[in-house]
Amino acid sequence: MTTTEKIMKTKSKSKDKEEIVSEEEYEEKIQKKIQSILHFYNKSKSKADLDFILKRFNMKCIKNNKKSSPMTLKMDIKHKIIIMSIHEPEDIFDYDYFIHHNQKNKSIKI
Repeated sequence: MTTTEKIMKTKSKSKDKEEIVSEEEYEEKIQKKIQSILHFYNKSKSKADLDFILKRFNMKCIKNNKKSSPMTLKMDIKHKIIIMSIHEPEDIFDYDYFIHHNQKNKSIKI
């Protein structure tokens, strides 16, 4: 495999499989995913809409140093997870860092 090729995991109904795609194909798939997320996000109006986006695109967060589902989190956190996946599609939202950082900023402002 050359540096311009990446392994992309795709889900099929039977099992997970890996396929080797070129850098251009990989970027094209990422862009399509981002456009789909944006399409659904711009139409979202309720918590159920955000849950649909999180489930459809299999978005996870890191909570207690483990990958977990963001379904139980508050709506503003779900917004942040979706926005982050639009801007950084290959990253995972770190809820622990976010909470620690927000608590630190609140204590400074007092």
